[in-house]
Amino acid sequence: MTRLHITWLRVLVLGLLVVAPAAVAHDGTSIAVIDVQRLLHESTAGQSIESQMEQQRMAFGQDISNREAALRSKEQQLMQQAAILAPEVLAEQRREFEEEVIALQQEVRRRQQGIEQGYAEAIATVRQNVLTILQNIVEQRGIDVVLARSGYLVASRDLDLTEDVLIELNQVLPSVALNVQ
Repeated sequence: MTRLHITWLRVLVLGLLVVAPAAVAHDGTSIAVIDVQRLLHESTAGQSIESQMEQQRMAFGQDISNREAALRSKEQQLMQQAAILAPEVLAEQRREFEEEVIALQQEVRRRQQGIEQGYAEAIATVRQNVLTILQNIVEQRGIDVVLARSGYLVASRDLDLTEDVLIELNQVLPSVALNVQ
């Protein structure tokens, strides 16, 4: 081995000796994990939100389909009358039709935003309750750190608090109203 290799080996060994005590110092740290996505999907509140969202989507889709069909019919009538209407009357009716199309597009965007905002608020309510429940469990059990399931690769099932939080969440928050504006 060259002198350079020996020097690098010594630096590496010294580095490991410096890092190792830090890992030992945290040996007494109590860690738990939680699967937030599972809580959102399996809790009665999360399922209630999803059910309401599906109802909103279906009602919204049906309403928009009906209104689009009415606009298509109006457009066909306008095209059929194009030969018999005076040019200025036809231009006015086309302008009115285009205004209706634009108004519908704006309403679609507004309603989509309202649905998305209502969903975000409902999910935030569930998350806030999860945090409150989790904080109580952490204090009761003396846990130092809770990691999200998405933040680790593998952990012992004994460390997973998801089921405990799910049971309490279902008792505390059986459903959440989806407020759509």
